[in-house]
Amino acid sequence: MQQDLELGFEKLEHRLMLAGDVSARISNAGDLVITGDAATNTVIVSKVTVGASSVIRLTGVLGTTVNGGTTIDLAEPTRDLRINMKGGDNRIDLVGMEGRRLSMRSGSGHDFLSLDLGNFSEMRVSSRGGDDLVAVRRSEIGKNQVNTGGGDDLVFYSRMSADSSKVSLGSGADSLMSNANEFRDNFSLRAGGGEDAAASYQDDFAADARIDGGGSSDSLLAAWPGGESTINGEFSPLRFESVVMPPTSQVFFDLLAQRGLTHRRYIEL
Repeated sequence: MQQDLELGFEKLEHRLMLAGDVSARISNAGDLVITGDAATNTVIVSKVTVGASSVIRLTGVLGTTVNGGTTIDLAEPTRDLRINMKGGDNRIDLVGMEGRRLSMRSGSGHDFLSLDLGNFSEMRVSSRGGDDLVAVRRSEIGKNQVNTGGGDDLVFYSRMSADSSKVSLGSGADSLMSNANEFRDNFSLRAGGGEDAAASYQDDFAADARIDGGGSSDSLLAAWPGGESTINGEFSPLRFESVVMPPTSQVFFDLLAQRGLTHRRYIEL
């Protein structure tokens, strides 16, 4: 039986942060377009039922406004969901969203991009500098691509079903944790410079799984695969300092702690 791993994201250290205003609209082509500003923004985007129809509800949190107000409802998009959070330390939570393509971009701040109960034919996530977290849970994805920039980033997949998946991590102490997912096509991870870590726990890889530490001169760690993960294709760990097979998730967390790979900066709602 599959077990869920819990990630204990700690609360952001108390500091004064100026919240901004996020704009949201339905384009003429039927896309939902969400755009942040240079300030710190926290937004929840969810599909809700109002009367006999469904709408998309955007709610600003921790002082963030959406189109000048706290909460707005928009019609469901007929095509894509396009998000550009720009600068600032941002968090955006997508709950129950679906469509043809999901595109999420963020700027140089510390950003948290989360998708739960989603369904998209294609997902592209791109973050720049800053310490970022990308979390995808309980979602159905076709083509999956995540590209993080510099900073100490974490990519977390849990109970996701996806076709081809490609993860590229930039410079910094980055980590990938994958728990109870189904990868129906080839999976690849390319880490950048820095002390990186990767773990797979109770995943199912239908095809090849290729992970690349990104540089033979770096002090890198791969904790892969752990638990009861199965790889039906070729397993290719390249340019990692060590490859270990942790029997439990706690081993992975201990390895992260030994290298100081913690994620204190994320807001707990």
